Amino acid sequence: MQAQVPQSAVEKPSFEIWLKALAAEAKARGLKGQAVDSALEGVEPIPRVLELDRSQPEFTQTFWAYLDGRVSADRIREGKRLLGKHKVLLSEIEKNYGVQGRFLVAF
Repeated sequence: MQAQVPQSAVEKPSFEIWLKALAAEAKARGLKGQAVDSALEGVEPIPRVLELDRSQPEFTQTFWAYLDGRVSADRIREGKRLLGKHKVLLSEIEKNYGVQGRFLVAF
């Protein structure tokens, strides 16, 4: 017999619930309540943005198809150039945050 999961446990929260949680988190992290409320006033989802987000090629193609369509000799050359150009900054980021510069340049 399969356990029944309540529908509410698998549903995504409504935008309004998410927005209230975002405001609460911002306030809990020290942002002034009035500033948070003012910044979020009138905020609502944009259906086209949601549609585009859900159809990003990163999520609709296989890894290799995605990679083949985006990695080129020019991009590799530019990445190597940027690694050299920003070597000092990337070293600081890696030292302070543990993120390797090559990954940042790749993004």
